[in-house]
Amino acid sequence: MVFVDQTYITVARKTEAAYHEQKVTQLERTIKHLTDALAWEHQQHRARLLELETVEGHITTSPSSKTIQSDTKQPTLKAHPSSRQKWSQVRKHHRHHGATPALPKAG
Repeated sequence: MVFVDQTYITVARKTEAAYHEQKVTQLERTIKHLTDALAWEHQQHRARLLELETVEGHITTSPSSKTIQSDTKQPTLKAHPSSRQKWSQVRKHHRHHGATPALPKAG
């Protein structure tokens, strides 16, 4: 039989409450971060769609020309290479430089 006194139970409850509070706070911070990231991504998506609709509107209103002619400079969408592609380019760049020259032997 295990002997457990009231002090042990009190300390265990306080420890569990503190641990629970810490974890809930950490999860709330994570949720806030993810909510902010989701809102930002949604805003970016809507801005890109609006830009595409604007460009599409200019193209459809001038059927004689498929290019957009305007006095105002509009931002353009640029394709960004994937992170995998960036890293493979870095590795290829380092391979083309060849091996480093050997140090002369002392002696």
